[in-house]
Amino acid sequence: MSTRATPPDNPFFAEFLDDFFAECDEHLAIVRRNVLALEAAIGRPQVARSPIGELLRSFHTLKGLSGMVGVQTVEQLAHQTESYLRALSQGQCELTAEALSALVAGTQMIEQVLVAYRAQLPLPDITLIAARLATLTPSAPPVPTAQPKATNGTARLMSETAARV
Repeated sequence: MSTRATPPDNPFFAEFLDDFFAECDEHLAIVRRNVLALEAAIGRPQVARSPIGELLRSFHTLKGLSGMVGVQTVEQLAHQTESYLRALSQGQCELTAEALSALVAGTQMIEQVLVAYRAQLPLPDITLIAARLATLTPSAPPVPTAQPKATNGTARLMSETAARV
């Protein structure tokens, strides 16, 4: 189910939205860079703290900003991603190819929602990717979804997404 993005018709809010989109773009660039850095850590017992810390900060900021402007779908996706990254940083789970693929897909969905919101178009349905992200966190109940394998094409996926935003 998609809904049409209709921000309030208010000059102050419109100016605030410009800042919101600029801030989101900055954090998504940080996310893309750090997700790429994680690819080398797949299957390793320890993941470098620096990219995880930057990802946590960026997803936390995306969650908060989206909550402030009422983009609940981005808020939800960022929250689920942040939960997984926190569990990963605390050693409660490991980085797998499937998890990295879900991070890439979640990031791409956040970008798609923001593009739709900016253009005041119907928002994409996040149900499948939200369920997929939820399964990454150890305390989350498993949700049956098809999870494509991550490939060395992670860089290609992230660059294609960046080109569309």
